[in-house]
Amino acid sequence: MNYEFISALNHKLHTPLNSVLGFAQLLETDKALMASDFGKDAVQQIVDAGQNLMNVVDAILTFAELESGKVKLSISPFAPLDTYEAMLESAQRAAELRNITIDDLGIDGAAAHLIMVDGIRFKQVMDNVLHFAICASLDSSTVTITNASLDGMLRFTVAFHGQYADIPNAAVPFSPTSTSGETELNSTCSGLELAIATKLVKLMGGQVELERKQGTLLNLWFALPIVK
Repeated sequence: MNYEFISALNHKLHTPLNSVLGFAQLLETDKALMASDFGKDAVQQIVDAGQNLMNVVDAILTFAELESGKVKLSISPFAPLDTYEAMLESAQRAAELRNITIDDLGIDGAAAHLIMVDGIRFKQVMDNVLHFAICASLDSSTVTITNASLDGMLRFTVAFHGQYADIPNAAVPFSPTSTSGETELNSTCSGLELAIATKLVKLMGGQVELERKQGTLLNLWFALPIVK
């Protein structure tokens, strides 16, 4: 019943949101409006706010699907390198808007191994984790991404440098009943995204963990099984 309610709500929210985004895109074609700093900024705020809300609505539905057991995975040997590089490149473009540097410290692990995952869901996990890496970072800061094989798993690690992400419960990092990484640093941070990534990784036989010291988030990593 919970899933059916959220599914119906999702549909009702998508319809007006699509109208808002559609008219905002129409405004972007108005040369006179976009010629002024005020008009350009106003339209961009409408587009950004509408897209952020759309992302939250989609995340709520995905989480409800996971909670209800309706997500079906297709697990098979998968080469993660292309997806890893594509998601990293996309994240680096987004990070540039806040002068955040994302350093890739080697892709040897991703290049050398096949992992047992659902390829589409692996892409979603990478996207969610890298999104959090950006939104939980201070402007003009640095985040490093590494991967390596360890104990039969391919581990992807996000290392933060000087960031203070508010994740209240280290034992249960991302749960629907906590802020799950939602911080005051940037309003686009969503605990739902990390909760979804955690559930997907575990459904694929993997592990997720965070490491912090004196309230400072140091590392966030997830690991997935390597094909034997």
